[in-house]
Amino acid sequence: VYLMGYPGLTLARDVRPLEVGVCSDRVDAAVGTSALELATWVSDHPGIATDGPSPVEIGGLTGYQLDVSIAEEWPKSSCPGMEGFVAVEPIEGAFLADLAEGTGEFGEWYATSRLILLDLPDGGNVLIQIDGTQVDAAMPVVRSFEFDLS
Repeated sequence: VYLMGYPGLTLARDVRPLEVGVCSDRVDAAVGTSALELATWVSDHPGIATDGPSPVEIGGLTGYQLDVSIAEEWPKSSCPGMEGFVAVEPIEGAFLADLAEGTGEFGEWYATSRLILLDLPDGGNVLIQIDGTQVDAAMPVVRSFEFDLS
C-alpha cells in the first residue's frame, strides 16, 4: 500500500519481495516480509550493490536500513517503456533505475537509495525509500516520524 510520496522520499506499507528478473513484477512467496527478511533479500539480490543492512529505530519501530545502488553487472532492461535502461526492483516500491543513458518521464526512480525497512506490531512492514542524493536532507525528517503503535 502506497502511503506517501514526496520528491526524494517515499513510504509504503506491507511491501513484498519480487522474484529476481529484469522485468519481474511477481511476488516471491518463498521470502518472508519481516524487516530482517526483506533487508536480507535486498542485500543478497544480484541486481543490488550494498554493504548490507544495519539496525535502525524510527518512531518507535525497529528494522534495518541499507544504502543501495544498481549492481554493475545487472543487465539493461528489455521491459516495455524501459528498453535500454538499467533498472531493478527487489521489493515492491523500491525501484532503482539509472536513467542517465536515456530520456523519459519516469517518476520517482533513483539510481541510488537508502531503504529503511521497519516491522509493524501487527506483523506488517513499512518501507521508507530515500533518493540517495537526498539522504542528508531527508534523514532529519525521517527521524522525526512518529508511528501509532496502538
